Amino acid sequence: METGTVVKEIEVQPSLSSIKELVGHAIESNGEPQGTTPNEVGLVSHGKKTSTTLTYSDKSLPEALLEQINQSLRFDTTREHRIQLKSSLNSLWRTFKKYEAEEICFTINDYQDELRFTLESMTVDTDSLKRQPDIASSVEVGKGSELEAQAAQDGLIYSEMDGEIGCIVNGAGLAMATNDTLAHFGSGAANFLDTGGQATTGLLVKAFALLISDSKVKAILVNIFGGVIRCDMIAESIIRAAEELDLHGIPIVVRLRGTNQGIGQKMIADANLALYAVDEIDAAVTKVISVAKSAPSRAPKFNEIPGSKRQFSTRGIVHEDDRLARLQKFDIDASTRLIYQGFTGTVATSNAQATLSYGTNVVGGVSPGKGGTRHLDLPVFNTVQEAKEALRPDATAIFVPAFKAKDAIMEAIEAEIPIIVSVSEGIPIHDTLQVHEALRASGRSRLIGPNCPGLINPAAKVRIGIMPYAQFSPGCIGIISKSGTLSYEGVSETTKHGLGQSIVLGIGGDMLPGTSMVEALSAILPRADTKGVILIGEIGGRMELEAALWIKEHNVQRKPIVGLIAGHTAPEDKVMGHAGALRRSGDLTALDKSRALEEAGVSIVRHTGLLGSRMKALLERLSYRHVTKVFVQTHIAR
Repeated sequence: METGTVVKEIEVQPSLSSIKELVGHAIESNGEPQGTTPNEVGLVSHGKKTSTTLTYSDKSLPEALLEQINQSLRFDTTREHRIQLKSSLNSLWRTFKKYEAEEICFTINDYQDELRFTLESMTVDTDSLKRQPDIASSVEVGKGSELEAQAAQDGLIYSEMDGEIGCIVNGAGLAMATNDTLAHFGSGAANFLDTGGQATTGLLVKAFALLISDSKVKAILVNIFGGVIRCDMIAESIIRAAEELDLHGIPIVVRLRGTNQGIGQKMIADANLALYAVDEIDAAVTKVISVAKSAPSRAPKFNEIPGSKRQFSTRGIVHEDDRLARLQKFDIDASTRLIYQGFTGTVATSNAQATLSYGTNVVGGVSPGKGGTRHLDLPVFNTVQEAKEALRPDATAIFVPAFKAKDAIMEAIEAEIPIIVSVSEGIPIHDTLQVHEALRASGRSRLIGPNCPGLINPAAKVRIGIMPYAQFSPGCIGIISKSGTLSYEGVSETTKHGLGQSIVLGIGGDMLPGTSMVEALSAILPRADTKGVILIGEIGGRMELEAALWIKEHNVQRKPIVGLIAGHTAPEDKVMGHAGALRRSGDLTALDKSRALEEAGVSIVRHTGLLGSRMKALLERLSYRHVTKVFVQTHIAR
């Protein structure tokens, strides 16, 4: 039997059945990670798990699965019952796809020799609600604070915690790592607010207002790593926001990294406000803890009331298939030919200009309806197929809105572009499921993303995505990260310690990544130019456990691997930014993942400030062992 991706798990109890976790964790076979051959359906009956296969495009559930469900019921079924069971379950399968659900829960009761189905609940993907107007108003709301509800209305992700430091960050990974670092130094976050890829003045005014409305906040830490936006723009927004608000004397420590960080830091330092510019994360955390100790306590301003934060399932699906055989090592170099999709758009234009300045071989792009024109002195085509025939691209960078991303990725797959990077955030889960099915059917493309910063080879000056290349330096360390901002932290640390980077890959934080950690490790760890790997994971999904299994078996060269799992201090049932960063009750914790990787030989650090120093120490130790071995062999020979 083929094994693969979980799209549905069925739990059967006495007089009760439920289809649940349609997008779930990967089922393992003999302890090995699964591939992405036809999507797998798992059946759980009284603690025993079996499985059958199912593809997303199937119009009905397979007979084998229906028979398993029938046999697991604790009451006798007639032929009529089985016909009714089949019809009802297939109807639920169609409902699942129609409404782009993540989970459907229902009951089956045996009442007076009749089967009665009751739909208990349906968990939907919030990214798809704009396409589901008939159910959008019926989405169940959960409990949250007034501040959390207010943040959600402004498009921000805000969570209240128990400490005394208010945190403004960009990116789920950086949010969790910042909280973990605060805990490491003996403090904690009162709250955090993830601005995502935005840091405008208007947004930061709202962010600061939200933070200071929490009476627990004694100091604020702004920790932003600018990829798409420049640090001087962020600094200007912070200063203007601080000027517009009455901050009640609350001190603000600002750490800016990324494009134009020196200018931004100087602007913060020169501002005649209670702002402190700090360069390194450890120094920023110790500074904000210090200033918080001398800050006065404030009276509470808000009480806990029901909010409006939508709740949804975020278990991840891990994909591994034979794409590794075609694109083993992400061999991008100076000859790599890159095109853009959405080429003439504002964001793509800005990114392409910077990428060209960096030295990447951008050869053209695609913008429907503008074919035959030129943009940035490069040719524009109406379709990817036309661009392929004229330009022979090796890779495409997709810069289109989330609701158009599926079609853009599909077009690149149909044109058999080898490397596809999608940076879009908020792509509906069902769109991504269909993309993965197309990837398997084609077998000619590798997808990186969605919701990722892309990849970069600093030595060859090839950037595909949004990584702030000024921070990068050629070297010997490969970096693999779920979080974009934490990959930049790894870059900063390896550059600071003189190690540099051979290749950096941000696989993205969505539940269905196009490239898994195992695929990335399989490609990067064996590279001749890579002496060690930094592996950065976070809460949500099982990918890190599968990476641990792979490392145990395949790291035959014993190259050092330094790992970091963000989210040790993350509360349950709160989304920490992107959809994949959520830990529910019973899910694997950051500690579970850290221990699994440690057992596989990975050296785990608890905060980003240790990534570079730990890797350098491991490489020096490895070099010393090699020198000692050569000396002993030479001495014996004499």
